[in-house]
Amino acid sequence: EFITRYALYCAFHKIGPFSPTNMEDFLTQEYKVLIASYNYPIAKESFDRMLAHQRNRPEVAALIKSVNQADSRVTLANGSIIDWGSLDGQGRLVEAARRRVILIDEAGHIPDISSTFDNILFPRTMGVGGRIHLLGTPKAHSDPYLFEIFQKGRDGKDPFYYAQSGSVFENEFWPKSEQERVLRNPRYVKG
Repeated sequence: EFITRYALYCAFHKIGPFSPTNMEDFLTQEYKVLIASYNYPIAKESFDRMLAHQRNRPEVAALIKSVNQADSRVTLANGSIIDWGSLDGQGRLVEAARRRVILIDEAGHIPDISSTFDNILFPRTMGVGGRIHLLGTPKAHSDPYLFEIFQKGRDGKDPFYYAQSGSVFENEFWPKSEQERVLRNPRYVKG
């Protein structure tokens, strides 16, 4: 849910170091967002969520100019494009386009995230001031690169990195009623 809303927010407002300063630029500046995960079905969950919001929320529908389901692409009324994709196979399926925002869900599940970051993701942000958000739970034993990035973000010495830690229970977007429902399920909660 958060990833979908954040992508829509960034794309609609064209957030970034080269944000438009007048209406003409707001309507004509190319602005592309990529939402990806370790496989397409995980990324598609977010795409399906966007479609549900478009169907059920007139406020969201008003922001969307068109949807291309075959390419998992949403074009907003201001010309911004949000694409969904997979980083399977070290990101070989990621379109070679400049991206202002890249959101990677469950980044720790991507084999060799270091190589994918250096060779696929980071080059897509060059020249447009793009930002990459790696979302997931960093673990030193299974994804040391992601854990290293997390540590750099926490110590604050390098402004290139930012990390936010916290419990799922601190998630402001998770309603209390949903927390209670999940906690009642013994398959997911032990102890």
